[in-house]
Amino acid sequence: RRTSERSSGAVGRSCDRATARPTERPTERPADRTTMVKLEDASELRLGDEFNNETCLSNAEVAVLLADAKRSYEEDDRAVPEVFEQTLAYCNRFSQIKDPVANKAVVDELRKELEEKTWDRIDANGERQPVKLSQFEMVAAMNLKLEDKDEVSALVPTLHSRLDENDLDDLLDKINRFSSRTFQG
Repeated sequence: RRTSERSSGAVGRSCDRATARPTERPTERPADRTTMVKLEDASELRLGDEFNNETCLSNAEVAVLLADAKRSYEEDDRAVPEVFEQTLAYCNRFSQIKDPVANKAVVDELRKELEEKTWDRIDANGERQPVKLSQFEMVAAMNLKLEDKDEVSALVPTLHSRLDENDLDDLLDKINRFSSRTFQG
């Protein structure tokens, strides 16, 4: 059958390709066999249970890892698979970092700074609550090289909803400080 005739099979898929909307995934199966579902939605930081405690890597970090692995292939006189080369080229092209391998220290420094940064928000009860970037938010900010609040709001809406205007300025300043040294284009 042609692709367009296939069943969409939304349950168990992470995204409906036609609409780019989050799809349903079964999360547990009660005794009465009805399936409870939870929507995955990156705009609300609901990425699925399998991503809750994982470390996300930026394109630049992946490029560094792949370059090391490629060197290992070459040292062992093994052929580097074509898909490997294509993935490395993609990560280098879209990493936003000029030569991520040569600038590994800067890539690591940016990650460390974003991981360690905590902003204070005042909750509904008037109490200070610490806010840290999630792995997803941090990597999205690194990969997208966000430049202004409109981009933050459009591309990573959770940042806009979790940080106030001053905090967003601080985040953008951190990213732009690194851009003057390492970002492409």
